[in-house]
Amino acid sequence: MDERIIQFRVGVMVLATLIITAILIVMFNGQSGLGPLFRGSYTVKLHFREAPRVTANTPVRKSGILIGRVSEVRLNDEIGGVDVFAKIDADRKLRRSEVFRISTSLLGDAEISVKPPREADASMELIKSTDTPIVGEVQEDPAAVLVDLQRQLTNTVDSVTQTSENLGQLSRQMSELLRNNEDQIAKAIDNANITMQKFQVAIDNANQYLGDPAMQKQVRDAVAELPHMMEDARTTVNEMGRVFDSMNRNLENIEALTEPLGQRAPELLARLDSSTKNLDQVLADMVVFTDSINSGKGTLGRLAHDPELYEHLVRASKNVDELTRQLKPIMCDVRVFTDKIARHPGIVVRDAVRPGVGIK
Repeated sequence: MDERIIQFRVGVMVLATLIITAILIVMFNGQSGLGPLFRGSYTVKLHFREAPRVTANTPVRKSGILIGRVSEVRLNDEIGGVDVFAKIDADRKLRRSEVFRISTSLLGDAEISVKPPREADASMELIKSTDTPIVGEVQEDPAAVLVDLQRQLTNTVDSVTQTSENLGQLSRQMSELLRNNEDQIAKAIDNANITMQKFQVAIDNANQYLGDPAMQKQVRDAVAELPHMMEDARTTVNEMGRVFDSMNRNLENIEALTEPLGQRAPELLARLDSSTKNLDQVLADMVVFTDSINSGKGTLGRLAHDPELYEHLVRASKNVDELTRQLKPIMCDVRVFTDKIARHPGIVVRDAVRPGVGIK
């Protein structure tokens, strides 16, 4: 067979093998990291406080379906934590409101799972290839949880053991206490029985009093009057409040009245001192005056002690009264005369020259 034909056939076989391999890779892209090379992808930058067991090629799953893989893991020295770069298949759409969480299985395999948004009205903005990091969460390692649970379980068992020992010791002490104080405990029980009997008697007496219809009626009446008493008490309290308000207003008015008095206190005290001195002087003069009257000195003293002088004054007043009665007609004539002169002045001149019958 010609060598060229053989080479051609081998080349066809190799090409067919490559094509079949590519088809298998596309069909089973979940088993290989080369799928994005054929379908296209975009990069998502995630930020975690830590990324335990996350390396390149760590799967990224959404609802249990592989949608991409981690391409790079890098420490963030500026703000701390870890930046994780994941290549997501181009036909897989992610939203910024979705939660990216690192979870670890019991076998130590890590993966990044995409969870639905926590809020029903979360943003529906799609994630595009960008350098803006999306903050994710880290689920606790089940192995660490088991270790911690084992540690807590060990501590719990130790606590239960210690508690059991304490309960055993307490029960032994209680048994010893009961043996040593058996008589006192018996007396205490007897006293308790006596007390219960007395208490029962008291309850019976109370039931007897409360069972009396008259007593029950009084209790009901008292309870019925209680709201009225409360209303009266409330009214009294309100009245007292109004009285106190009135007292406060009166005190304020008194304060307003006394404040100017307090400001003028020196002047008022000076005037009061001067008035007191004048009053003292008047009282002293009154004392001198009354002393002079009592001693018979002066006109008033002589008038008070000399009856003859008093009689002379009485007679003089009588004479003045009599003189007044006698002068009254004369004054009337004078008034008439002056009235005539005022009304007829010519008559006076005529009568002076030629006397006549008069002007009356």
